Amino acid sequence: VVLPRINHLESTLQTSLTSLFLNSLKEKDINVVANCLRTYAAIDKYGDAENLFKEHFVDPFIMQVITTKKLRTNKNNKNKNDGIIKIYKEIIKWIITNEDSPCQLLLHLTHPQYVARNIDSNTYKYLTDKSIYKHEAKIKGFDFLTKTILQSIVEQFENPSISNRLFISGIADDWKFVYSVSIDFLSSLESLFINSFKDLTNFRNSDQYKRFLSKWNLSIYFELRNQEIVIQMEKEYHKNNEIGLDNNKIKQLLKDEKFLLEQTSKCWDSIL
Repeated sequence: VVLPRINHLESTLQTSLTSLFLNSLKEKDINVVANCLRTYAAIDKYGDAENLFKEHFVDPFIMQVITTKKLRTNKNNKNKNDGIIKIYKEIIKWIITNEDSPCQLLLHLTHPQYVARNIDSNTYKYLTDKSIYKHEAKIKGFDFLTKTILQSIVEQFENPSISNRLFISGIADDWKFVYSVSIDFLSSLESLFINSFKDLTNFRNSDQYKRFLSKWNLSIYFELRNQEIVIQMEKEYHKNNEIGLDNNKIKQLLKDEKFLLEQTSKCWDSIL
């Protein structure tokens, strides 16, 4: 008799906490949000809060932003995924400066070393004016950036309509373009942990981080570059063979330092 009552009470409290947490996020009520987070922490339900935020706030936004239509913004651009830059900028803005997003509030409350310069001055003043939310009163144990935002991005990237567009390319320049801007985006997220080596290390060691990076296979890129080199060299060979160069001169041409450097230099870049 007692156990069913306890389960019913727990269920009722959980439902009430869920409703209170979601409503306080929508209203950006920092006091109520903090109390909810402390309650989740006290009952060891960190994942419940993270999942709620992801399901009701992050996923709808990410699915609206990362679309095949937005990947291509300039029809005159040879790269079919040039829109990925704008997509990443939208996500960063939503995390850091968008007034309609509760991200700033959650990051400020849950990341002890969250850098104040990442948010606008009015928001920072509002957050820190609340006496119980000074820097020494952060709520630990949550990781909204990794487990909700980066997780949602990775899941959307795994959507076939997106992955087939972003990661399956037979053009080395397209591959490198998407990879380089994606690394820049990841660096922007890492900058949020600039004052906490522990948080940065945890971020880089997370499954979400590794899944994000796994979307780009460097061996494929170098294989594509190798194919380009071979094709270009064959073209040079046949072109010069047609104009009657003897074999010794053709061999010398293929060994020409300038020609080879132009081809192989494409493989080496600090971003790779």
